Amino acid sequence: MSPNPASVTARRTGLALLALGAGCHDHIPSAPHRVTGPSDQIVTCQADVRARTVSCGASGSPVAITTTSGFAADLIVGGQNTNVLLKSTNVSYDATAQIFQADVTVQNLMTPTLGTADGNTVNGVKVFFHAGPNVVSGSGTVTVANADGTDTFTGTNQPYFLYAEMLPTGIVSAAKTWQWAVPTTVGSFTFQVLVNAATAPPRATTCLAQPGPTITLTGLHTTEYHNAQVADTKIDASTAQFMTGSNFPVRISGANACWHGGEIIGQLPPSTSWPTMIKTFAILVDTGTNVTVEDFWMFDYGNGVSFQQNAPNFTVRSGYYIYDRDGCVENDYKLSGTIDDVYMECYDPIADEGGFGVDGSNNLVTLKNSLVHLQPMDGVFKGTIPGTVGIFEWGSEPATGPNLALFNNVFRVDQNSSELYLAPPPGKLIDCANNVMIWLGSGPFPETLPLTFNGRTCYTLMTGQAGLDYWNAAVARWRADHPSLLPDIAPPVVSLFSPGIVGSSTLTGTVNLTATAADDWAVGGVQFALNGQNIGGEVTTPSPLTKYTLRWDSTTMPNGAYTLTAVARDTSGHSTTSAGIAVTISN
Repeated sequence: MSPNPASVTARRTGLALLALGAGCHDHIPSAPHRVTGPSDQIVTCQADVRARTVSCGASGSPVAITTTSGFAADLIVGGQNTNVLLKSTNVSYDATAQIFQADVTVQNLMTPTLGTADGNTVNGVKVFFHAGPNVVSGSGTVTVANADGTDTFTGTNQPYFLYAEMLPTGIVSAAKTWQWAVPTTVGSFTFQVLVNAATAPPRATTCLAQPGPTITLTGLHTTEYHNAQVADTKIDASTAQFMTGSNFPVRISGANACWHGGEIIGQLPPSTSWPTMIKTFAILVDTGTNVTVEDFWMFDYGNGVSFQQNAPNFTVRSGYYIYDRDGCVENDYKLSGTIDDVYMECYDPIADEGGFGVDGSNNLVTLKNSLVHLQPMDGVFKGTIPGTVGIFEWGSEPATGPNLALFNNVFRVDQNSSELYLAPPPGKLIDCANNVMIWLGSGPFPETLPLTFNGRTCYTLMTGQAGLDYWNAAVARWRADHPSLLPDIAPPVVSLFSPGIVGSSTLTGTVNLTATAADDWAVGGVQFALNGQNIGGEVTTPSPLTKYTLRWDSTTMPNGAYTLTAVARDTSGHSTTSAGIAVTISN
């Protein structure tokens, strides 16, 4: 929606209970990070030799985690089409060679990356044969013919196939051909499979591990950092903070660039108009393929991370967008990119329409493992104040926007938006699993939400207090997993909302005085004053979010003209006084 500005790693072992082909939907996620109980349903598969098919389903018996072999797993996930999806293609039988085979892929639908303990080293994904193959029609013996090896998993000497790659959320492995030695006298056989993979949380991966020189930025920056020559370079801003008061505090260019860490702090009050906010960019990437921006905090900017026309295949990872006033990820040129493990509080979370007439219909934006709050703002493009535009801003020609893949996200919507789309734009969703939509507005959810996609859970809709509790728990977990060691150096931003942006400036009887306040850490409270004299007590609880309201009896002050202000303080003791509003008490 903006104009063109210048044209902790935990090693866990995963035991996944899986099936080939179509299967069942085991359960709805209870949290964005999916960790189930100590056992789950094993999956039994049947191969029909004559029909050249493989079909699977859950059996009635759970799988024990600890076995006589001494193996134990501390992350158990279950559910074909819910956590991990195995698919088989090109099923065939060579009667002369007596070989039955299928090409099998593994897709990770979970939050952790499979096949790596640290996010960088490839350990691979092993698919073990827990039981079988066992002949169920015909006669003879079936064995796995081309296993990559045998090992002890739930038993001894179990054959396995090794997928020697890492599988982040949503990624499908390369196909591997599985073969069984099957006599012509066999009609069908069964087998049971389990998957063993080291897993790493999303933050285990960092672009600081990639090769190339490193530029280190530290301390407080009050002037802009612009560097157009960072190709194949890592910028480590882990201990840097930017309070420049300008529209472009960070601006970089260069293929394979890595921006890591730092906080970019804006200082514009909530009453600032949308046309002003869209000219501000926390991090602007002008050019460069495969640019990664990760582990950042940013507060009170119009555009969070913005990618221009020549910056395709971007990655935004493990970032926290706080009170972002337009597009959290500004992708005006409809490029391909990945957004992973981010927490967004913004007016326009995924902005993929800049009005530049480009066609991104062959591109793909993947959003995964993230928290997305469509936060109402006072400075709006159009419509209700406070208001929002959609979660997915695909514009007036959504068919030209990029495709979408959504995995393991939690979305929160407090009210209907002035523009589409709250749900994925029509025709744009190409893959989807394990998302939760929290609807806190009135009435039914305003758009059609895809509850299933390709036979598995796509969205789960939650409302009311249960939805809010779910959201708050997800936020608390994300914040705990993403601590900041940077100091709190900035005061809150605050504006009078009513009277101010809305409401009457004439105060009669008992009135509601409302201020909007936000902070990069936390607002401690808001104190209202007339002509510098405090009125009422400090308001410490927002309702709704960012709105601090004092119910005040205006008859306690003489009639006349006054200047109303609000002082917002944060929990570190910084404070800001709002611009004054002329009011008249008339009783």
